[in-house]
This record gives sequence, C-alpha cells and structure tokens, in this order.
Amino acid sequence: MQIFKESTEKVDDRSSVIRIYSIRKKIDTACVMKGSLPTKNDEIAIDRMHADNANIKVGDTLHIGNQSFTVSGFVANVDYSALFQNNSDVMYDALTFDVGLVTDAAFASIDTSTHYNYAYTFTNQKGSDKEASDDFLQALITQITTNGNKIEDFLPVYRNQAIQFTIDDMGSYRAMSGVILYVLIMVMAFIFSITISNTITKEASVIGTLRALG
Repeated sequence: MQIFKESTEKVDDRSSVIRIYSIRKKIDTACVMKGSLPTKNDEIAIDRMHADNANIKVGDTLHIGNQSFTVSGFVANVDYSALFQNNSDVMYDALTFDVGLVTDAAFASIDTSTHYNYAYTFTNQKGSDKEASDDFLQALITQITTNGNKIEDFLPVYRNQAIQFTIDDMGSYRAMSGVILYVLIMVMAFIFSITISNTITKEASVIGTLRALG
C-alpha cells in the first residue's frame, strides 16, 4: 500500500506542489543521487530533476505547509522517472511538481489529507505486462463486485506515464540516432566520391604522363 500526502512547497519566492512519501523500503525504493536519505524528522529528500529546475541545493530549507525541512539529498524514484502529477497530464512538470521522502514521524506530523494507493507486483507473471495486468484486473473485479464495492481507478505499469515516459522517450531517441548515423555515413561516402573524382580529373595529365612512362 502506497500512502502519500500532498502539500505546498515554498523555497524563496517560488511555490510548487509536493507529493510526500515516507521512506519506502520494500517497493518503489529510491536511488540516492546526491546527499542522503533523511535520518532526522526535519529533513527531506526531493526529486533530482525538480531540484535542478528549481535551483534547489542540498542544505536548502523548504517550507512545506507550516513546517520547515532541510534538503538532505536528491533522489530518483522508479515510479516517478518523469514527474507526472496525474497520469492524464499531457506533459510532465519538473518545475512546479515535486516528490519528497521523509521519515515516518515527519510524515505523520504533516497536517494534510492522506491518500492511499495500493501497488502490486507479480511474483509468478505469465505473459506480457498487459496480459498479466488484464488478468489481474478481471480477477480483482470479480472479488470487488462480490462484496458490493467498486474500482475507481486501475493503472497498470505499461500505462503509467510517470514510469513509461522516459523509457519510451529514450527508445525514440535510439531509433532517431540510428537514422542520423546512416545519413551521416551516406553523406561522408558522397563527399569522398566527389573528392576522389575531382582529384582524378585535376591530376589527369600527370597520371597520363606517369602511365606513358610505365
């Protein structure tokens, strides 16, 4: 189960929305890019991309709600490789949206609404991510409707933009780089052929003399 809170992040005269998690230890763990994860209740680790765009440094003070936190480090979260606040957003926003990690005690002290998301991972996956997710959703619907409940939202990993956007974007760059490489090779071959042809034409008299002399 993923529990988070959202609040307003202020540093200097800039304001952003920040989604705050307590440090996750089993699923969706963070990679520390600089500094460290928070060990004190007044420390917070934030997303590296947001820090770069908002010009935030390790050691700076963030005002979140009515509390102040010291930035202990920058992290990259596997479930937020691109900073989409909502999966329906057209483009990610690394300037006015941030993801932060705090200690359990600091998380409990933040005075704002708590959001609950249930995350899952397959232990014995059969088929592709889409097939496994579709099978899981069908089984979940059966269990939920039997108890008179309903599912408001279901987001499999292959449709999660915060996870997939960077992967898909890098894939398109790889294909484009391959096309550019082939074009460059063709251009270089054309230049060499023209240069050789012009050199032979320019030195034709010398070449003919040398050939006549054996």
